[in-house]
Amino acid sequence: PVNLESLDGSGRVRLAGTIPSDSAGAMALEVVGLDLSDLYGLLQRDTTGVDGELGMSLDIGGTTRSPTFRGTARLGEGRFGDFRAPFVLSVLNYAARRLDANLNLWRTGEKILEIEAHLPVDLGLTGVERRRVDGPLRVRAQADSVDLGIMEALTPAIRRVQGRLAVDVEAEGTWDAPRLRGSVAIRNGSMEVPGLGVRFGSVAGGAVLQGDSVLLRDLRITSGGGDLVVGGAIRLEDLSRPVFLLDLRASQFLAMDVRNFLTLTGTGNLSLRGPLLGATLTGDLTANSGVLYFADLINKRVIDLDDPTIADLVDSSLVRSADLGGKFQNRFLDSLRMDGLRVTIGSDVWLRSAEANIQLDGEARVSKVGREYQPIGTLQAPRGSYTLKIGPVTRDFAVTRGEVRYIGTLDAVLDIEARHTVRSVRGEDIPVIASIEGTLYAPKLRLESTLRPPISETDLVSYLITGYPANEATAIGGANALETGLAYLSSALGSELERTLIQDLGVPIDLIEIRPGTATAGSVSPTQLAAGWQLGRKTFVTFNAGFCPDFSQLSTRNLGAGLEFRFSKEWRLQSAVEPTIQRCGSTAVIPLDSRNRYQVGFDILWEREF
Repeated sequence: PVNLESLDGSGRVRLAGTIPSDSAGAMALEVVGLDLSDLYGLLQRDTTGVDGELGMSLDIGGTTRSPTFRGTARLGEGRFGDFRAPFVLSVLNYAARRLDANLNLWRTGEKILEIEAHLPVDLGLTGVERRRVDGPLRVRAQADSVDLGIMEALTPAIRRVQGRLAVDVEAEGTWDAPRLRGSVAIRNGSMEVPGLGVRFGSVAGGAVLQGDSVLLRDLRITSGGGDLVVGGAIRLEDLSRPVFLLDLRASQFLAMDVRNFLTLTGTGNLSLRGPLLGATLTGDLTANSGVLYFADLINKRVIDLDDPTIADLVDSSLVRSADLGGKFQNRFLDSLRMDGLRVTIGSDVWLRSAEANIQLDGEARVSKVGREYQPIGTLQAPRGSYTLKIGPVTRDFAVTRGEVRYIGTLDAVLDIEARHTVRSVRGEDIPVIASIEGTLYAPKLRLESTLRPPISETDLVSYLITGYPANEATAIGGANALETGLAYLSSALGSELERTLIQDLGVPIDLIEIRPGTATAGSVSPTQLAAGWQLGRKTFVTFNAGFCPDFSQLSTRNLGAGLEFRFSKEWRLQSAVEPTIQRCGSTAVIPLDSRNRYQVGFDILWEREF
């Protein structure tokens, strides 16, 4: 015999007898007080929150080709996370390719779940061609109000499961032709799905088992303030091969919220058809709101950082890299097929990274085979912000137009244009255009200006950093180091505040822009703060305010507003009302009194791309 005993004597495993072979054997296994967390560790599963005592008594006889099993198993004081398991008792008897088993769950002396099974199976240890053999089967399950938390013990894919399950079902017939009858009902259910990053706040509904099918009745799941109603049927081609015939109706349903990967709230009508592994999803879906995260401009070299004309301005070691956030894997999702799923982008969907926050609009069709997604379509980028980071320096650009073009891969082609106006030390306004090109996973950046003659990228970078062209910045050296350093700090803090408010804290603002003022001889331009909201599919409203560093000009007259209305993809109306204040300081400020007038502007824009 083999005896294993815990150091404190609380648990024991004893194995004795003759191992079955071609000749009959007789072996007995006895387990007393085995810690459930130790068993989970042996199976290489997460032991966090797992506790309980496992006991077992099993007699093994017969030969390896035709063994016999008889025994019992029990679990007491079981705990799986927040779920406290009832007392579990199971009895089994196997001989002559016939398994008879019984599973009971007890709580405070009352039986809350009973499962009885009589199955034709071959549990031989050698020489088995197929486990399921011909013969009649019968499975019955009955429960009045079992705690759904027991599901946490069956799969790590869900957590914090709550609710009650009532079951009265029976399956008879054979493996290939089962006959079902009974009903299932879920009350007050809820659960977390870590792989999707969401919590289903309410799960309720039921099903009726009839013939070879499970007919769903009013199954409703809520998430993020919306809901998903599932109807239709699951047909059993055989007892272990379910085939979906499901219709799904979503309304503002939060389907996924995986940080740094994808957040999606959707509305639409979908259908799911096919076997469990290899089902096909079709239909129409509107993405009401969401965020698609993409890589930062890794190793972006807007100019050659080794160029001696700019090497003293930028520390290339400070150029940071980032990558797409963690993804999740699931066997069902990996095998799920999509066939021309139509996805319409709603009014609150954004393409985002640590550097960019870009609104999307448009439509795409998504197909999927295996793990490969194949979206096709072009999404527009009507507005947004982009923060250019060059070493320790940050500059904010406003997105004016763009496209995200999917051509059969998730790595979409980017063509996005953003603008920033530099107020040079001499007082000139120099427009700088940042063109984001390349692909979603490997974006590239190119700088240019509308001024003629053309300004080199080296000079544009120097203007962005110092306010001087490259040759003058190098010659001046540290003459304006303090003033330039303060501008760096102000710009960096503003960009970090924008990122924190929208991405980290989730402030319900679609767009935030902070443009620190710039200093030139004797005066400073006001710092501009703007916040924008998307109202419906066609309207975007912006409010802005300007203020001086000492708040001396802080007044309601510093407030402004803007409105953009899109008639169509090509036509849009832009209007704005802004104060006339341009400079701060005693020699440059325009006094704010009743004589000050607002600037009012209207533009009707037509845009056509070739």
